[in-house]
Amino acid sequence: MPTPVRPPPDSVRHGEWSEVPKIVLDEFRRCCEEQRWPFVLCGDWGVGKSVFAALAYRDWPIGSAYFLPAATAASTLKTAEIHGVSIPNALDPLNDGQLLRKWCQRAGLLVLDDLTNGLTFANAVKSLWRIINERAGRPAIYTANGSPDEIAAELGGSLSDRLFQGTCVLWPGESRRRQQGRFVVAKTPQ
Repeated sequence: MPTPVRPPPDSVRHGEWSEVPKIVLDEFRRCCEEQRWPFVLCGDWGVGKSVFAALAYRDWPIGSAYFLPAATAASTLKTAEIHGVSIPNALDPLNDGQLLRKWCQRAGLLVLDDLTNGLTFANAVKSLWRIINERAGRPAIYTANGSPDEIAAELGGSLSDRLFQGTCVLWPGESRRRQQGRFVVAKTPQ
């Protein structure tokens, strides 16, 4: 089977380690040293969680790495489970639910980005539960918007319990995108 390498989206490729808060770097180092996986980043939208995940993916030194939006993984697995067949294309795991699960299991590092984005159906959460459960104790980075309590409420107790068994970091700060924006208050003419 070929070694899986799937790049992160362009939107998160342009980051630098110097932009990552020290507490996040320190906890990631500790997670790697103590093997307390998964490494879960949660917090507000736009603070840099996906950029951190892309940096870790890019610089991962051991074996293969796989970066995937969680909604894409869930959709592929849900389709395969519902229809009982995979879409024919043996080399692209996004068209084959069984191959996707194998790649997720075998990757040296698995990154699932935006766990709470677009996962409103029960089958999607169940599909992600399988991947996350099968990777227990192995290198994985998961990102999600919200606090741990909000994530638990959205994803359910069983999945969130597995997410938070390793290292969970609540990313400090507010959206960098909002900080870069320009806000104008228009007044009604009198």
